[in-house]
Amino acid sequence: MANQLKLQLMKAGLAVGATFTPTSVMHYLWTKMFTIRKRSLKPPHQQLLEEAVIQEMSVALFGQDSQKIVTYQWGQGAKTVLLLHGWESKAVDYYKLIPRLLDAGYQVLSLDFPAHGNSSGSQSSLPEFIMVLKAYLKQASKVDAIIAHSLGGTAAFTWLLEEAENTNEIQLQKLILMGSPFVPVRFFEGAFDFLGVHRRVRKRFYQKAKTKFGRGIQEYSLPTLDAGQLQAEVFGLYDDSDRVVNIKEAKTYHENNPQLHMHYFQGIGHHQMIKNEAIIQTCLKILNSHTPN
Repeated sequence: MANQLKLQLMKAGLAVGATFTPTSVMHYLWTKMFTIRKRSLKPPHQQLLEEAVIQEMSVALFGQDSQKIVTYQWGQGAKTVLLLHGWESKAVDYYKLIPRLLDAGYQVLSLDFPAHGNSSGSQSSLPEFIMVLKAYLKQASKVDAIIAHSLGGTAAFTWLLEEAENTNEIQLQKLILMGSPFVPVRFFEGAFDFLGVHRRVRKRFYQKAKTKFGRGIQEYSLPTLDAGQLQAEVFGLYDDSDRVVNIKEAKTYHENNPQLHMHYFQGIGHHQMIKNEAIIQTCLKILNSHTPN
């Protein structure tokens, strides 16, 4: 009851603010939506950190001072898998998958995106995920496969499509997406609809994003693929009870892009995907198999 009352008061405040101070409301929503909440480490996280080779790199993000990005390496396998976390997550949240990859003979790489995990900053965004990933891959050794959850997968797929247009030297063989959004703007629209945010506030929000990032949030939607555009196999793992990324979005994207290899699950949800045994087994099977083009 108290939470519902608090929500109703917030909605009322946003409605009044949209009438008299829409720019202030926009800045409030910006802070709420881009500020990262960090969660405490658990024993499995600590153990992985103790076993990792930890390094740092600096990345300048959209005119800001350089931020510290923390990177990780486990194992010395002949093939390398890069793990990318999602929103308000961190590299060591893959604490169930990493040991399985090491047992299978892979070297595992990962990183904490800006404001996540041990990296610096308090706010982050998809454009910054993409920027950091590009900087990391320019200096990383060969990466054979990427496994990415949620927004990390959107960043990886965006990178893959952009690089496909610019170079024929990509060595990546497989990209596995776990519950990654294909149309990121739907997250913002869903939140705005839930809170009853007025269109004049939304307009200011999207304009600020375009000014800051150089392109609008709508422009980060993943496009329909051209035949032969992909230089790596792309696999999607999606769940019917995911409340963050609706499985209908994944199925619609797959209908328009049949060259993707999709796997659908039931009853896992969004945040549990990286720890779910069925998901882990599917990832290992994909890594160890060859899918004909």
